[in-house]
Amino acid sequence: NLQNWFDSTFTNNNFIEKLSDVIWCNDKSLYLGKGFGVSGDQNLESSYYGFRDRVYPTNNAKPTLICPKDANNGNLSKNTLKDNIYGNASLNQDLNNKYMIGLITGDEVMYAGGVSGAENMTYHLFTNFDTISMTPFAFASTYASVACIKENGSIGYCYAKDDKTIHPSIALIPEVEVTYDKNDTTNKPGTAGNPYIVTVPNENQGQS
Repeated sequence: NLQNWFDSTFTNNNFIEKLSDVIWCNDKSLYLGKGFGVSGDQNLESSYYGFRDRVYPTNNAKPTLICPKDANNGNLSKNTLKDNIYGNASLNQDLNNKYMIGLITGDEVMYAGGVSGAENMTYHLFTNFDTISMTPFAFASTYASVACIKENGSIGYCYAKDDKTIHPSIALIPEVEVTYDKNDTTNKPGTAGNPYIVTVPNENQGQS
């Protein structure tokens, strides 16, 4: 549960003050179809979202970190907590108004090394479990699907109705500095053996 993970990780310390309210993009731009319909209607026209066009073909994948415009000029996709200038402030519906958190996107998985149909068991996103992103993939045959890191490390899609693991994602304020042990030649940066060290000037260090 994403909310429980956030509460157990951040609520009992002052690190929550280091989190930034950024755009969490669940790109609803359409590649094909209308993007809506009645669940259970077998005659429903299939809809494929913008990510479907970017992930294929594998030899010409086109990942982006820019949140594309959707049918509402981007306001459906640009989720923020409080920012209603660059985002839609849709995450402020929780009573505590504190959850500056999202999931990894399908495009970020591609940038990290995820390729459709190609296993990758060496990059940091490999977990040996299907892990869903927050990026819509399709609505077809009455089922919604999202971009997903498959159990072999490739990128594909998973049905949104199924129980899958998740990959929380946070953003840090600009004042934060992230370092690691550059003298460690055994463990890769950001791994358990050589974790990133998050620091803020004039404050104590803490490992992530």
